[in-house]
Amino acid sequence: MKDVYTYLEELQNDIFSLSFNDIEQKYYQICVQLSGIEYAQEIHTIDMTRYENYLEKNL
Repeated sequence: MKDVYTYLEELQNDIFSLSFNDIEQKYYQICVQLSGIEYAQEIHTIDMTRYENYLEKNL
């Protein structure tokens, strides 16, 4: 099993080579593999709007 740092390194490369939708799909599938479909679906439904708005304002 890969550790979190391996996934973060892979994500850094994916940011430059994949579309947003491809990244989302890839890491959703990884989430399903590591935690199961029930947890992945629960995580996927988390509303990130407030966090996204905060980042847009402050970065």
